[in-house]
Order: sequence, then structure tokens, then C-alpha cells
Amino acid sequence: MAPLLAVATYQRVSNREQANDSEAFTRQGWQLDRAVEKYAPGMPRLKFEDIQSGRRDDRQGFLQLVSAIEAGKVGVLIVTRLDRLARDLETSAKIQKTMERRKIKIYETTGKSIDWSNSNDWAYYAQAGVDSERESRKLSERIIQTFEYQRARSQMGGGRVGFPYRRDGDGNIEPDPNNWDLAIECIKIAIAEGGASMKAIAKIRELGLDRSRIWLSRWLRSPLLRGHTPIGAFERVNGKRKLKQPEQFEIFPNTHPSLFADSRLVGAETEIDRIVADAKRYKGKAIQRQIHALSGLVWCGRCGS
Repeated sequence: MAPLLAVATYQRVSNREQANDSEAFTRQGWQLDRAVEKYAPGMPRLKFEDIQSGRRDDRQGFLQLVSAIEAGKVGVLIVTRLDRLARDLETSAKIQKTMERRKIKIYETTGKSIDWSNSNDWAYYAQAGVDSERESRKLSERIIQTFEYQRARSQMGGGRVGFPYRRDGDGNIEPDPNNWDLAIECIKIAIAEGGASMKAIAKIRELGLDRSRIWLSRWLRSPLLRGHTPIGAFERVNGKRKLKQPEQFEIFPNTHPSLFADSRLVGAETEIDRIVADAKRYKGKAIQRQIHALSGLVWCGRCGS
């Protein structure tokens, strides 16, 4: 007896700002729920989701979707729009071959369907891949132009280069040899202590760096450490200059050497990414505690205990 095929749904937005502020992610989920009831009633459902750029082909939810398709578990795929699957032509073409081989029917929540035996449907899918990459390339062009403008005015990344980098004579970002080894030690401490804890701060202060826990938390998330330049990292709120969250930065990629490319930090980027991801979910037991007037939690600034 052949296994019962499932309907797979895939929802994606590019960043946390779209997911939280505009409710785009939640709205996609609502549209997909309605589409499942309409186009695949009674079928078991597999849900896949990502909050990442469609230009990346290493998205966890997307890779899980592809694995389920290749394993023959999926009979129908529903997305809000085809560009949710991929924003580059190569990735779009790869998954198209897999879905056509498996004879998987695709529905957009607008009602458009893709039947691979129909040449017009095949052309519609192919053109959607071209249009998606064209839009992505247009966005990249705007970012590059913004980067060139801000660089000319020495305002790139908010006007300053963060630790452990500096500018060379042409204004390009390069490693600062006076701080590079210190930064590597900070990363090792953060990994050993499980992130931006007070113990980590205490050890970092022993290195001669007067840093705070908030600084370390933001620094570990910084695109700068990964070789990318954040553009427009600051915004004006009530007349005051405020740093955006790293997820909200516009990014000009691969502008300088990544700290994690240093041979002394092999595997460190993956570990830091895991720590950062866990920190967003973990709130701890302290959130359930009641606050009393004459009691509280005190951290030692020297040893972190």
C-alpha cells in the first residue's frame, strides 16, 4: 500500500523586522491555513518556515522541505508566492527539477496552480524565478549605491568602525592589529561562558576591556565580525541617535576579512550562532520570580559570580 502523501506549506520572510513589525510572517501563515483547507482537505500537513533571505540556499526550513520532497513524502506544495521558495534562479531551477520529477502540484494562495504537464505552467514557474532574482538584484544595486554614498561621506556603518577593525588610508575596513588578538580571546570567553553572561564580562574586563553585557550581546550578533558592513545601522528616535538591532541592518556583504576566518577560531562562528539563537528563546526561571523591596540579584563585577 502506497504511503499517504502530505501537503507541505512553506512560509518565509527575509528578516525579523518583517516578521514582527509588519506581521508579514503571521499573515502568510493565515493565508496558508486557508489554502490547505481549500486545495488539500484531509491531507496530512507538513509545515516548513524560515526567517532568512531567499538568496540563501542553506535555509534550514527550506532544506527540510527539499528533503521531504526527495523522500517522496509530499504530494502538494502550497506557498503564498513562488518567490517565497527562492530569490535566485539557480536554487529555483534545482527545486523545480525535483518537484517535476516527483509530479508535485504547487498552489499559490492566490489560486494559481502549477501542473508540470502543462507547458504554460512550466513557463510561469520559470519566469517567476527570473523575476525573483531580478528584484533581488535591484535591491542589491540600491544597497551598493547607498554604500558608495555613505562611504564617500565617511558615514558607512553609522560613521564608525567597530571593534576589532579600523580604516586604511582609502577608507576601507581592515583588521586592527592592536585589537585583533583581544577580539579572538573575547570570542573564546563568550563560547566558554555560554554567551553574554556576567562571568564572561568579568573575564573580558580582566583583559583590559571595559565592556558591558549589552555590548557583548550586540557584538556577538554583529555582521561586522562576519565580514559584512552594516549600512544605516543607526536611526533617529525622538531626536536621539539609536542603534538598530542587527537583524534590521542593511548589509553590504564581504567587504573585509571575517574575524571567524582566523585559524584560531575554527568552528567558532557556528558555536556563536547557536548561542545567539538559544539566547533569543531562553528566558530562564528568573522571569517567574517576584520582586521584593529589599532583595535582589547581585553580580560581582570582578569574578562574575
